[in-house]
Amino acid sequence: MANTPEGLVKDKVRAILKAAGIYHFTPMSFGMARSGIPDIIACVNGRFLAIECKAGRGKVTTLQAAEIANIVRSGGVALVITEHDLDLLRSVIRTLHGMVPITIPTPQEPTHDHEVIEAPVARRRTTGT
Repeated sequence: MANTPEGLVKDKVRAILKAAGIYHFTPMSFGMARSGIPDIIACVNGRFLAIECKAGRGKVTTLQAAEIANIVRSGGVALVITEHDLDLLRSVIRTLHGMVPITIPTPQEPTHDHEVIEAPVARRRTTGT
């Protein structure tokens, strides 16, 4: 996509996620969106993974550092990935894939083998004139 050094890192990260079959998206950061949100949000084996992509030394802004800290504090995984850290990303993905999946039972359809009782309708009393 982008030809900037950071854009190339994002493209490589997306390619790794796609090859692993991982659900991911890039949040839009314009308009009324909150600043500092990581570049890529993913879900690996039921675990939240946020990835901030950087080129070169990978220095994050104060807002990005705060968002990353909030994600980690909430039990998610947050990474700052540069072009030199792609193996780290692969390793984290393998680790998350190896964990016991988080499953939430889906609500069952209600059974209709019982009698449906309708609530009585309140009626207005009328007074005679």
